[in-house]
Amino acid sequence: MSVEFRLLGALEVLVDGRVVPVKAGKQRAVLAALLLHAGRTVGVVELLDALWGDEQPTTARNALQTHIARLRRLLGEDVIRTAGGGYVLATERIDLVRFRELVRRAKSTSRETRARLLNEALSLRRGPVLADVTSVSLHANEIKQLNAELLDVLEQRIEVDLELGRHRELVGELRALVADHPFRERFWRHLMLALYRSERQAEALMVFRDYANALNEEMGIAPSTELRALHHAILVGEVAAPRSNIVVPQQLPGDISDFVGREGLVDRISRLLDTGTQLVVVSGPPGVGKTALAVRVAHRLKHRFPDGQLHVNLHGYSANARPTPGQVLARFLRALGVPTDRVPASVDEQASMLRSELSDRRVLLVLDNAIDAEQVRPLIPDTGGCAVLVTSRGVLRELIDHERVEAVALSVLTEADSLALLAEFVGDAVPDDPEASAELARLCGNLPLALRIAGANIAQQECSVREYVDGLRGGDLLSALAVDGSAVRAAFAMSYGTLSAEARRLFRFLGLVPGPDFTAWVAASLIDSTLDTASALLDELVTANLVQSHQNGRYQFHDLLRAYAAEQVTAEERAEDIDAAVEHLLDWHLFAAGTARTLLPLRAYTNKLPERVRIGVPFNDRAGAEAWMEDERANLRAVVALASRRGRNEHLWQFVDVLWTYLLAKGHNVDCREIAERGLATAVAVDDSGAVATMHSHLAHLTWISGDPRGALVEYDKALAAADQGASSLELGNILNNCAGVHWELGDNIRAIDYLRRATRIYQEVHARHQEANTRGNLGLAYQELGRFREAAEHNEAAIRLAAQQGAWDSYANHLANLANVRYQLGDFEGARGAVQEAIERCAELGLHQAEALAHVGFGELLAFEGDGQGAMREAQKARELVSETDKWGNVAVSIVFGSAHLALDELAQARANYREAMNAAREAGFVRHEVDAAIGLARTGLRAGTVFQAIAYARAAIEQAREHGIRIREAEGLHVLGLLLRDAGEVDEARETWQLAEAMFVEMGVHTAAAVRALLDGTP
Repeated sequence: MSVEFRLLGALEVLVDGRVVPVKAGKQRAVLAALLLHAGRTVGVVELLDALWGDEQPTTARNALQTHIARLRRLLGEDVIRTAGGGYVLATERIDLVRFRELVRRAKSTSRETRARLLNEALSLRRGPVLADVTSVSLHANEIKQLNAELLDVLEQRIEVDLELGRHRELVGELRALVADHPFRERFWRHLMLALYRSERQAEALMVFRDYANALNEEMGIAPSTELRALHHAILVGEVAAPRSNIVVPQQLPGDISDFVGREGLVDRISRLLDTGTQLVVVSGPPGVGKTALAVRVAHRLKHRFPDGQLHVNLHGYSANARPTPGQVLARFLRALGVPTDRVPASVDEQASMLRSELSDRRVLLVLDNAIDAEQVRPLIPDTGGCAVLVTSRGVLRELIDHERVEAVALSVLTEADSLALLAEFVGDAVPDDPEASAELARLCGNLPLALRIAGANIAQQECSVREYVDGLRGGDLLSALAVDGSAVRAAFAMSYGTLSAEARRLFRFLGLVPGPDFTAWVAASLIDSTLDTASALLDELVTANLVQSHQNGRYQFHDLLRAYAAEQVTAEERAEDIDAAVEHLLDWHLFAAGTARTLLPLRAYTNKLPERVRIGVPFNDRAGAEAWMEDERANLRAVVALASRRGRNEHLWQFVDVLWTYLLAKGHNVDCREIAERGLATAVAVDDSGAVATMHSHLAHLTWISGDPRGALVEYDKALAAADQGASSLELGNILNNCAGVHWELGDNIRAIDYLRRATRIYQEVHARHQEANTRGNLGLAYQELGRFREAAEHNEAAIRLAAQQGAWDSYANHLANLANVRYQLGDFEGARGAVQEAIERCAELGLHQAEALAHVGFGELLAFEGDGQGAMREAQKARELVSETDKWGNVAVSIVFGSAHLALDELAQARANYREAMNAAREAGFVRHEVDAAIGLARTGLRAGTVFQAIAYARAAIEQAREHGIRIREAEGLHVLGLLLRDAGEVDEARETWQLAEAMFVEMGVHTAAAVRALLDGTP
């Protein structure tokens, strides 16, 4: 017999597809109570409460048994089972189960699929939930919560529809919803957005007024800050467009299967976060179960935060593994779908972006294991729809002295809960010897961490609880390890002592691992063993609860256990053995990172890899190498720090070398700065001039791309001064090449060419072909500025050949993009188009977002000059999607190409706005070339708009600046535009003189524009 239940409406039972009525009201109430908790035992007391509340008759229990018996006759004997003082309904054929499964599936899909699944889930609702069930208790509790859950899902579906642009269709539905739920603010917010996006701004403003008036009259309060901000944005016409590519992060660790007790606290914290409290801080001593409690609450609240859950272990009490706020913010932003190269460099900018990303979303943030308020404060988004759950050993008073913030102090388990937790591991051994079990709980301080370890030990050793307690009370090992009678240390010692000698050795050495987690490969490198041996030993440590397997193939320590392992390795191992283990650890990470670099399409990694590595690496192709580099990024940073602390300078320099190009290409500029600053501090400390020069050069490059070219020159001067004291020829060539780029950007092409020629000679002498390719490409850029396009073409083509020979496809793509501009200027339009399209394809294939963005900029400018405004706009939008937030130079270039696209489409106001934005940003940053380009763009816009005299000022400014900095091609272009403006202003003679100067320059440079200027001269009297 097949039985199906429906409770999202009137209660329905289907047996073999036919509706079978449950006529008796009490039976419907019993069945509803069991269905609302399907799969879980519902106690007799709960069922009696659902049936009669506080007015239970003396025959209530007998009556309940009668109702259960009649339901069994109707549904089949095996549907409702007796279990542990109550009853359980064992079926998943319930519309509520189907509803929740559809909602769960919707969370990790595309917007279109999410909308479809949420609609399908909501279609299961046939009316008011269990409308025909009469039970005060159920309607006040379970049914009320279920109705709230249904409304949450409805909100989610409406949000997705808004994201998909279905605003017009939603207006009618939302008007009905705000009438039915007059104080549910998100429905009002959605109605305002739907009206505004339907070009009904006035009505959207009236909706806000109606809601504000109703709130004031009924409750004497005002709408939330979030809704007032939306009202202001609608008022000034600055509401953000619907989001695209919404990513729903689901970062919560798995729920704790043996979670015991704390239900009152779980309920309290859940209620706080669900009813407007923005932040809850859970504090308590180490090992008391703060993380388990936070994870349990977060899993319970997942459905209330449908836009995702973010989680991070802040490792507050493990300095070596502790991430910086910037690293955490960057991780969160990437989890929310922000491309890596769009993540800002500074913590303030990252925090601002996080607030923007979360401003319209409901996301739960779990910040585990914080050390102080300063570590947490930048991570709090302070947006209306989000909530934050923090755990810490300290109270964090600086955070809790604010409204919408609550503190929860967590103490040790009660004796009853401690015994229940022990029973999860040892079963009937607890009731078999309650006295010894209670003694064990006391010895463990009723701490969950210590109890879990003790329980795992008993289960593994197959001893009795009393035997284990005797060992804890009287063992010499405890006496040797106890500090102030520490119960946790006693539990650790007992567990540690039961391990095999090999597992104890691995556990000790794992205390040297600096990063937040590790793999079997790391474990094998530490003890110089095979991978199989390390994996088996890790299994033993996991079984003993001394390490956690938190992801597939990845392990981590509780902070207390990490500290304990570090103590043990110092106490039990010789200094030379510790040094050897550190050497193995560094060697393997360097070997793996270097191997990954050889598989990636970046500058060839030519340094010799360590030979002492016994095991290989966990990847064998490009995709695996890239995934490994991303997965291990935090650990690699920690290993760099370990090399610095341990004085392993050769390892340190090699790590910087192997990681720098990869991190830079992926836009991980924050990580780049961290390793460069660490390398510089070490280089200065050991007085290594070559390393000092290289680190200053790295920092100079970061300073340049962040928008401070003059600050970059200061760093490059330091690099050159250090290089004079002892850098290698190759290091000096690298610094000269990089420094030339800044001089080029500032318009000093003569000095740039001088530096590039010197660098090229050095590279040729030391046979550094890849570096020579870069300097030849850079020479091509400098010669372009001087208008020497034939020489520029020769250098670019040489750079392309050299890069191809070396397999440096990232450089190859960059040089192709530069060659495209040269070909265009020389009149080879098809060659230009082919080169830039190949550059875009190469960059996309290699994942070079920054280079691809600039190639799209170049292609967009080419299309705009050909009059293809739509094509130019398409390229500009692609560039905007790819360019990094930290790349100010690239962002200014994107603003300029948007201006060119709008100009080609005759959208003059937008063009003018883009060019002005670019000019202001370029002037502030010192980007001379961009400033000249923006000024010429404004002059062209003025020419089209007829605002001639203002445009003449822009053209003259561009010409003067280009002339001052030797940017001859821009000077000639400025003269060309100025002549057109002078002609329109009636100054024909001056226009002819200006064109004659432009023509002479274009002819000398061999640029195709010379013909257009000659035509103007021929047609002007």
